[in-house]
Amino acid sequence: MQNKSILVIIAMLLLAGLKCSAQYENVWVFGFGTGIDFNGGIPKVIHTNMGIYPDTSLWAWGEGNASVCDASGRLLFYTEGYYVWDRNGNVMPNGHRLIPFQPPVYQTGYVTPTSSSAQGVIIVPMPGNEDKYYIFSLTAQEYYRQYSAGNLYYSIVDMSLNGGAGDIVPNSKGILIDSFLAEKMTAVVGDRCDNIWLLTCGFTTIFSPSQFKAYSITPSGINTTPVISNVGLSASINAPLGQFVVAPNRKKLIATQSQKGISEITGATLFDFDPATGLLSNPLQLFPSEETAAYGACFSPDNTKVYISDIKNGNIFQFDLSYNDSAAILSSRFKVGTIFASDLKLAPDGKIYFISSNYNLHYNNRWSDPIDISLGAIGFPNRAGAACGYDSSALELLSGQKAWLGLPNVVPVIKPDTLGTGQEAVSANCFANINPPSITARNDTSGWNYIWDDGTYGTTRKVDMPGTYWVSYHTPPCNYNIDTFYVSFSNGVLPDIHFRNACKGFRNGKAWATTYSGDTVTYHYLWQNDNDDTLSIADTLQNVPSGNYTLRVSTAQCDTTLSFFISEEEHHVFFLADSIVCQGTVLSFQNTSDSSFTQFYWDFGDQSSSLLQDPVHTYKETGSYEVTLAGMGNICADTTRKTITVDSLLPGTFLAEPDRICVGQEAVSFYPLVDSTAISLQWQFGDGNGLRTGHEKIQHAYDASGLMPVTMTAYFRACPVTSFTDTVYVYALPQVDLGPDTALCMNGAPIVLQNLQNIPGDYQQLWSTGDTTETLKITHPGIYSLTVRTEPVGCSSTESITISKDCYIDIPNVFTPNGDGANDYFFPRQLLTWEVTQFKMQIFNRWGKLIFETDRKDGRGWDGRFNGREQPQGVYIYLIQVTLVDKKDMQIYRGNVTLIR
Repeated sequence: MQNKSILVIIAMLLLAGLKCSAQYENVWVFGFGTGIDFNGGIPKVIHTNMGIYPDTSLWAWGEGNASVCDASGRLLFYTEGYYVWDRNGNVMPNGHRLIPFQPPVYQTGYVTPTSSSAQGVIIVPMPGNEDKYYIFSLTAQEYYRQYSAGNLYYSIVDMSLNGGAGDIVPNSKGILIDSFLAEKMTAVVGDRCDNIWLLTCGFTTIFSPSQFKAYSITPSGINTTPVISNVGLSASINAPLGQFVVAPNRKKLIATQSQKGISEITGATLFDFDPATGLLSNPLQLFPSEETAAYGACFSPDNTKVYISDIKNGNIFQFDLSYNDSAAILSSRFKVGTIFASDLKLAPDGKIYFISSNYNLHYNNRWSDPIDISLGAIGFPNRAGAACGYDSSALELLSGQKAWLGLPNVVPVIKPDTLGTGQEAVSANCFANINPPSITARNDTSGWNYIWDDGTYGTTRKVDMPGTYWVSYHTPPCNYNIDTFYVSFSNGVLPDIHFRNACKGFRNGKAWATTYSGDTVTYHYLWQNDNDDTLSIADTLQNVPSGNYTLRVSTAQCDTTLSFFISEEEHHVFFLADSIVCQGTVLSFQNTSDSSFTQFYWDFGDQSSSLLQDPVHTYKETGSYEVTLAGMGNICADTTRKTITVDSLLPGTFLAEPDRICVGQEAVSFYPLVDSTAISLQWQFGDGNGLRTGHEKIQHAYDASGLMPVTMTAYFRACPVTSFTDTVYVYALPQVDLGPDTALCMNGAPIVLQNLQNIPGDYQQLWSTGDTTETLKITHPGIYSLTVRTEPVGCSSTESITISKDCYIDIPNVFTPNGDGANDYFFPRQLLTWEVTQFKMQIFNRWGKLIFETDRKDGRGWDGRFNGREQPQGVYIYLIQVTLVDKKDMQIYRGNVTLIR
């Protein structure tokens, strides 16, 4: 299994390596309509639309060019920094004017501000996003008069747009990064493949480069604050034109300096480059005193040679960098060829190509149009001197194609590109796992991200078993490495001791030894306890209690004693379940026993059982059941119990005695008939009153009549709530009204008493006198009562009335003022026997004249005279006004009285 895993990992890394060496520069697009396809191994010249602009009749085949392919070598897009064409030769919908101004025509044939810049454009894949690419555009020095020379812009291409043909991302075109830069621009992957450096050269004044700038590009974006290298360029070679080229190992950088015209003398400078920091150091001028216009440059694949083109004199030079001495490097200069060569570029086929043509260099102090254009090549750039294989016309262009100075700029890609492997055999002495040997990665100082086959980290790992081990890691620049170790122990591997603890109170402990499966060594065993008693000489010790033990393991070459302890364990079973459940409900049992138990037996107490870990069960009958859980494991067995109570589903009822009553006369007794598992009863008596009780009898009296629905609701611990409703009839009491207490008037008529309330239905009346008549005639004062009884349950009511012997409204209607002492005055004396607070009496003759008036309550009244004269016999009118103590309003009595003589 381990070897199989190694093969899988190696296969994955090989695939990664293939992808890392993917052909991102397999198609070059440059010049005017020119392209080279390196797919298939043999370079093929192809037609392109480079330099053919859709919005102008002018055309160009300038210096600045860039193109990029996908991982399979298929062309994606190309650009000269101002326009961008897709793989089909169409300008992308948003792919024109990648810098935000319309440039004037500087010279016929040079129509964009980047096509005449030595390295006017570069394509950089966006780190962390396979679909997006940066296009960095650098304006040429010809535009200094418009104050736009040396401006650095970027745009973003998204290949998922435009149906997969790509387009510029909206609002991501022509974004300014920096100004006053030379025409030099390249890019290189950082030291640990986590960033890309964009390298440029800055100015303090026009045509005076003074410092190098390195912008870091990461998945987070572009850091527009550059890393500055102040090594500078000397005043004698300070021309802004030329190129930056970084060696394949990223340790060296060559900067060429040239200027148009015949008066400028420039050269080339070699620097040390640190891909971790982006800094340059240790400049070495390769042409310290000669009149050389260095332009193109290229390193050999093995980093030992650098080639430089001199466009002033038409030469190509080689310098050997394998020397550690600067003077030796300068002395190694060799003239490779004598034809005019501009840019130099390393191709996927391992050759260095250059544009080979003839120019009239002094025509009107400017270069003329190129003639006899072809591509030359250095076939074996790693070789020194003439052995490098110079060929001035290795590849002819097609009809109509033109090129001037520039070949496509590099495409820096953060992809590991190689796979380094190493193998080593490791052996060890007796029982090596007692003192394990170490295995260490071959490159344990220059690499990073060391990961072993078991997922551990570090450069070193100890091993105690034979087998195959490997470690993967990275080394600069972006290489994957796998070191494999084959470990063998010739004298055996110390067996591993395994043991099973004993259960508390039992002798069931066990220990056993195992050896490496591929081991052929013979082992001998001796198991002993603390008393040095021999317990076993096999590879297994069993049926022992907790305690200290030793195992002596010996082979022909080795003898080792190992000590170990068998612990005592205690395990218990547990389960959770509702302790109260309703009859017929599915009850779930949750087994919470610890993981040492592997088998279970359930007894539910109703002659049913289960072997499941978490069973369910339904109890069909009410009652209490004892549930038992027994657990069995590799070490211990245990049992636990729990009581389950099953509530009844039977609905409850009640009895009402009596169920027919009269209002207010007696209480109804309610007898609940409900299962004892009910925890409480809720009563509603139908009259708005309720009560919460237990199982006891209750009573309730009604003070209103009607048909009363009585509901008893039973609440249970587990079963649903049940309700039962019955009816109690409450009859109203009959209404009895004999009127207010009254008095028998002297010499007046008898008082007739009767019930002033109408009583429907059947009823009986009983007077306090024993009479059962509807009315009762009263002729004597006293207290009289009437009892009325109604059907069907005999509800009765009694009303009493008091009859007094006098009548305060008995005013005489005749008086005889004749002096005989009897009825000589008219006066309401019986009225005045009541408590009177106010009194007034007036007598009028038949003509309405007031003839007598008094307000004295203790007077004698009217004696039949008016102004001392006797009034004639006849009828007179009286008006009496009184206010009694127990009355609020004044009482007025009017009537006639007859005076008789």
